[in-house]
Amino acid sequence: MYARIHGKSAGTLPEDEVTSCVFGPLRMMAAMAPGRTWAACLHLFECGNLFPEDFEPTDVDVRFWPRFPPGQRGYVEPDVHIVAHRGADVHTILVEVKCGAHLGYNQLLQQWARIQASGLPHPVPDGDELRNRSAHVLLGYIRPRHRSDIDAQEARARAAGVPWVDRLITTTWGQFALRVQELQGITEPLRAEGLEFLWKALGVVPVPPFEGIEFADLVPVSEKAWLFQGFGGVRLRYLRAVATLRWAFWNTSATT
Repeated sequence: MYARIHGKSAGTLPEDEVTSCVFGPLRMMAAMAPGRTWAACLHLFECGNLFPEDFEPTDVDVRFWPRFPPGQRGYVEPDVHIVAHRGADVHTILVEVKCGAHLGYNQLLQQWARIQASGLPHPVPDGDELRNRSAHVLLGYIRPRHRSDIDAQEARARAAGVPWVDRLITTTWGQFALRVQELQGITEPLRAEGLEFLWKALGVVPVPPFEGIEFADLVPVSEKAWLFQGFGGVRLRYLRAVATLRWAFWNTSATT
């Protein structure tokens, strides 16, 4: 990303590069302050209600492009898996990043169905137990076609017995950028100039949430009598009566 900032690279930003730029600072911060990193993640994805309030991790792993167990069509590879743990207590956030590419037919469903958190020093829950300890985030340009794709995958997930219930979260780039701004001063690594460059490159404008319309205090008003009159020295012209118009149409291309 710094090569792009200094004009050493150009062209369309690939999704892997965007993923690295956005979540790289979180990975650096996790090594120094796992508790603050987890709190930042809950804020960025607005998913704090899905996890215990008293959970304070001692370690947070920000894993790029993890490979979940293969099925008939090979491995499943989401973009980011944030794994927070304190001893055997594990909670995770799975993230799929989109910058223009289409959402795969069962892309989200396959990620959710095969989610795992291997490589920890303690036994790790799997299956429904891990899903009940996780959130699944789609971060990107959420367009109408994405919404219909998401609804279809949710229906297939219910039919397969692996429903998200309320654990599937969709977040637009504008909403995400706004939440990053709100964290500035609290999480220093997220103030990296690379993110500011990224928002410009993606054409992202931080979007505040719509919280309704506030009305000013209105006071009753009395009925007003209006008087119209001409300006002094100017004679007003009377409008002439308009009669019914009589139109006739004929075909000029007709032959005799």
